[in-house]
Amino acid sequence: KIQGEFRHLDKRDLERHTVGLVSGGFFSIDLDVIRKAAEELPWVAKADIRRVWPNSIDIRVAEQVPLAKWGTEALVNENGELFTPSWSSFPDDIPVLIGPPGSVKTVVEQFQWINQQLAQIDQSVQVIELDSKRAWELELNSGIVVELGRHDIKQRVERFIRHFQAASSSGKGAIKRVDMRYTNGFSVAWAAPGKAEIKAS
Repeated sequence: KIQGEFRHLDKRDLERHTVGLVSGGFFSIDLDVIRKAAEELPWVAKADIRRVWPNSIDIRVAEQVPLAKWGTEALVNENGELFTPSWSSFPDDIPVLIGPPGSVKTVVEQFQWINQQLAQIDQSVQVIELDSKRAWELELNSGIVVELGRHDIKQRVERFIRHFQAASSSGKGAIKRVDMRYTNGFSVAWAAPGKAEIKAS
């Protein structure tokens, strides 16, 4: 018996991967071998295998829950763990996280914190990138690009949130890009030609 929620995982793949390993007597079947085979499938986060008297094996699987894409080659879950199913199974409507090797957990933690803060102004992160120089850049669901730089990220995010509504309603048009790398302010590039520098505490 194979049970679980199959949003992305193909149940037939799981069957093909495990059923052939179920052989021998009820007590001689190696449950650990079946568990390991199930967990080799990229969309399987965890498999629980148990004997059910008198003649069944119960396979229960928990799917990976994708938090975001990691670049173009992998998905990442909320624990900062990468998994690599086929590209065709990647969800379309999830954010993209980008970072140098070894930075997955750092980027995930920053992404989660920034998203929580942006909820105050009905914005969310569509793309977050940590570049090789350790500088951060965001693209929001509204299309606005926010440059955060390398330092004082918390303060810069809070400053952006504090002044976002005023900048949005300034009458200058749609915001295209915001540069938060100033010590006591930020600059705004508008979708229409022109640029305004706004000093802020």
